Amino acid sequence: MRQSRELTDVVGWTLVLPQMPVTSVAAHFNLIPAALLELPDRYGVIKGQASTAMIVLVVNMCPLYYLI
Repeated sequence: MRQSRELTDVVGWTLVLPQMPVTSVAAHFNLIPAALLELPDRYGVIKGQASTAMIVLVVNMCPLYYLI
């Protein structure tokens, strides 16, 4: 049981960390590179990170579902 708990914690953290760039707090930090790179879309950096975050979310949800 202890090993399963630790593994669940690790998978849980890897599930949370990729979602952080998509949060509203991180959006302010992601607007700065868009301004520095003079991107036509202010939210281009966030949109680019969102697809990767969703893929990692789905991949990590499968083992988490079976561990809990």
